[in-house]
Amino acid sequence: MSQDKLRRFKQEKIIFTIKGGYFSMGQFHRLKMNWVSVWRYLVILLSCHFFSAVATAAEWEKVYHHKPSNEVINGSKQKLIDAIESGKHIRLVLRTGAITHAMDANFLTIYKEEVFAQIDRIKGQAPQHSPLQVNLKENDHIGLYATNGEFEIAWFAN
Repeated sequence: MSQDKLRRFKQEKIIFTIKGGYFSMGQFHRLKMNWVSVWRYLVILLSCHFFSAVATAAEWEKVYHHKPSNEVINGSKQKLIDAIESGKHIRLVLRTGAITHAMDANFLTIYKEEVFAQIDRIKGQAPQHSPLQVNLKENDHIGLYATNGEFEIAWFAN
């Protein structure tokens, strides 16, 4: 940017910058925008920034993974307990044979070094092999899963 342009921008009082492009008060008037349009653009810019920050913050870390026999695949139960006690959100990925389910734990209990996770009420599911599909059952399902349970579960924290 030339020294003349920089001096002119300083005189016109720059109001904001976007990725190296400068808008001065004089340029703003030349764009013939009303303040409603300005507010719309600012809201869009701020929304984009907010949602990009939310997307990057939603990274899940696998903290514990165990087999149905309670054999540890990776991570540790203590790391899971530490994540819960520090207020992190917990998600379970449960494998039952050919089916894998992913769910958020919405009520957690730590009892004598074991973790128990309750999920919200959902409609039960009934997988079919031919044709390959999953249908909803009439009854509801409430799940309670544990670190000493009968399923292979990977526990994630965010």
